[in-house]
Amino acid sequence: MSTKGIVIQKPNIKLSTIEVEYDKYASEQTIIDQKNVLGRYIPIVKFGNNTILSSKVIEFKIVFELFSLPTIYLTINDEHSTIREYLQNDLTTGAIRVGYENWALKPNILFDDLYSYTGYGNDEIRLTGRIWNPKIYETLPQKAYKDNSIRDILHDISKATDSGLYVYNNNLLTDVKYPHLIRSNMNYIDYLKYLIHGYTNNLWMMDANYYLHVGDYNTMVNNDVATYSLDWKTGKKIDPKKMTFFRNFMFGKIIDNKQKSTKLDNTVNQDDKILLSSYDVNTNYSEEYIRTKKIYQLFDENGEVPLKGQTDKFGIGDESCNKYSGFTSHILPYMKTVSRKEMPKDIIKIYTEYIIPELNPFDVVELELYKAEVPGRETSTEFGDLDVEHSGRKLVIGWSISYDKNTEKQSASYLQEIICI
Repeated sequence: MSTKGIVIQKPNIKLSTIEVEYDKYASEQTIIDQKNVLGRYIPIVKFGNNTILSSKVIEFKIVFELFSLPTIYLTINDEHSTIREYLQNDLTTGAIRVGYENWALKPNILFDDLYSYTGYGNDEIRLTGRIWNPKIYETLPQKAYKDNSIRDILHDISKATDSGLYVYNNNLLTDVKYPHLIRSNMNYIDYLKYLIHGYTNNLWMMDANYYLHVGDYNTMVNNDVATYSLDWKTGKKIDPKKMTFFRNFMFGKIIDNKQKSTKLDNTVNQDDKILLSSYDVNTNYSEEYIRTKKIYQLFDENGEVPLKGQTDKFGIGDESCNKYSGFTSHILPYMKTVSRKEMPKDIIKIYTEYIIPELNPFDVVELELYKAEVPGRETSTEFGDLDVEHSGRKLVIGWSISYDKNTEKQSASYLQEIICI
């Protein structure tokens, strides 16, 4: 049964504007061409109040991952020390824009580290940053919550910090009510970690639009396959389609001096499936198995207290701890470990040279992956051999969008890595 996520709170963040200068003598077509390239093929970066020339951006990467705020990494050519002149003994903020003319990621950024590499032939500076909302770092005033669920409390602090909240309802997040929880001496980030990891087996991520996404694996993985209504090649509006990613191993392969599948149009409908350039599979199953206990137990003076959300199908051995029954609002031990126990240990990384506009944390996507043929065995399809083990429905738990000027292509300069389980 599918349980869709729901918007509990919309963000209320004022986004920074980015001004791009154009040559006043340039033709209208030249300006249109430049607007088409900027953001779509090359990231636009604002540092302080200054927009960095696109030609100065050497490398760029924005990363979305579990249990973390979105992070960016930048390498910029600063041969005239222009950027270093902007630096002051103060917070350095800015913004980025990555995407199409009618859709883009454009969060505010706090640049938290800057490294200079100067000298003959080397004028690069490297910066790291994170999505910026100053309210999420403020210490929240003390407050007591009575007969509230964890979702109720997350909603309250999201309102206090102007952040968005998107949840997948589940027992530990939504149904369990706590008689008395106290919020004290914590900022937004610390408190949400305390709540989610201390009282639930849920996962969380934040997207570039300031939505916090929260849900447990077993609920989210049973959702319907996500859909998209913006074309992944242009960003333009289209009829909704299922988010299916396709990797054709045989495309462009030479077999018996003949080109196999010389045109992609002859092998797959590009409008129906999102094309991948490659994919990787990693696993840490054995390591996780021996590090994780099969059974985690909690006891009070009256006996065993059931730990909800736990599976005994993974791990080895057992571990237990005690608590006093009078601490009715005490955090539950082992919750973060319990949340990881139920997740698959095979990590599938898929790669596409396009930005997928409507990809969200914890989307269920469909993978159709074809691998190299086995020597001596006839290929199962014209696309290669279907990787049955790693194809099918998967849950998105992170992604990154990267740009490298040194590998710039005429058709696309971004590489998007999407991490699935």
